[in-house]
Amino acid sequence: MFLGKKIQFAIALSLFSIGIFAQIGGNQVYDSDRDYDSKKAYQNRISIHSTDTSAIISVRVLKNTPANLYSLTFAIAHQATSVQAAQKAADTQINAFLKGLGTLSVLPKDIYVDYIGVNKIYDYEINGNRAEEKEKGFELKKNVIINLTKPELIEKIIALAAENGIFDLVKADYFDSESEKSHTELFNTAINLVNERKTLYSKGFPDGLPSKYRIVSENFYAISPKVQYNHYTPAETAQIYDSYNDRLTKIKARKTTTFYFEGKNPSDFDSFSGIENPEVSIQYVLELSVYFDLKKDKSK
Repeated sequence: MFLGKKIQFAIALSLFSIGIFAQIGGNQVYDSDRDYDSKKAYQNRISIHSTDTSAIISVRVLKNTPANLYSLTFAIAHQATSVQAAQKAADTQINAFLKGLGTLSVLPKDIYVDYIGVNKIYDYEINGNRAEEKEKGFELKKNVIINLTKPELIEKIIALAAENGIFDLVKADYFDSESEKSHTELFNTAINLVNERKTLYSKGFPDGLPSKYRIVSENFYAISPKVQYNHYTPAETAQIYDSYNDRLTKIKARKTTTFYFEGKNPSDFDSFSGIENPEVSIQYVLELSVYFDLKKDKSK
């Protein structure tokens, strides 16, 4: 009896373990846009390149930094038989939205209403076998741009917009007003790495590497989170192999597409920081290359 319980427990434990390890991949494995062969499974990073007369050491460093300023843009469009009527409907909706933003402590100086324009609307009138295109009215478009420093307000603002019939969040921008601090931090990190690599790689040169070097290139840039979202559609569906397949009218079910943040992989860099914070962040990258003149060093 005791042995039977042990076997049952072992089976249950093994099934539980399978569940744990199976989930590690996540539903992102459904992403059909990936082309992940063995050559692309890692970043081919060359740290040093040398000739008889010179050597170049290159390093890449990464830093994740949460944004300290966010900008939301909502689109509003109204159709009417006259421009005046469309304008009135848009203003009524926007004013109600702005009033609600005030209750969330969003200041007027952080809001801007951008007038996009007015377009004529055309439609077809059907008369027998004749379809004639005629003017039907006007469509007026405006955008409401909101700047904020508190990310916790974003969901509240989106909910408030929906309450006022505004559902089109055109874009969300992330900004960091202290990017130069990140530049300085990454540059210092890169220089320290270069000095460490110089000591290491000197062991591979008969006369070592010169003590002096000069920077030949530096590339510092930021990657906004909004361009780093990937997507997948987790679904399994049956396949039809019937010879009459071409004659069938297939109506596909709606499948939900999931989006997720996929930033730069820290393992592709010589040094990284800020990844302990799970918040979606701006990613700063600095690439530095320094030059050693071996010929000049030998002439001394």
